[in-house]
Amino acid sequence: MREEISEFPLARLFKYLPWFSYTVVEPMQQNGFTFKTDHFICLVDVPIIILHAQDDHVVPYRLGYKLYQHALKCRQDTQGKIIFHKFEGKHNYDHRFICRAPEIHDIISDFISTAIKESKK
Repeated sequence: MREEISEFPLARLFKYLPWFSYTVVEPMQQNGFTFKTDHFICLVDVPIIILHAQDDHVVPYRLGYKLYQHALKCRQDTQGKIIFHKFEGKHNYDHRFICRAPEIHDIISDFISTAIKESKK
């Protein structure tokens, strides 16, 4: 969450100021605004697909990919595969419009089919 707050578009203007962490990040975390996705993704016992647009301005692409890399290291083979699918920035999907990708149906259908096959083994 610390990284996410610091990368939020409005916060980018202020994150280099010496008081930013003390007055913005820490109070948000103390008041329950914590996302422990990097912790919880290790506990999920089903296959996971992460879809991320390179031009996402809310959750930067590098943070999505960092989460994926972390999951590769912490998850066991018995928990199911983890797949990361990148959408090029040229498509302008940003944070909300991956659903407009013409191939989204096939990506998700393939993921589900693979997950079902893996679960029957």
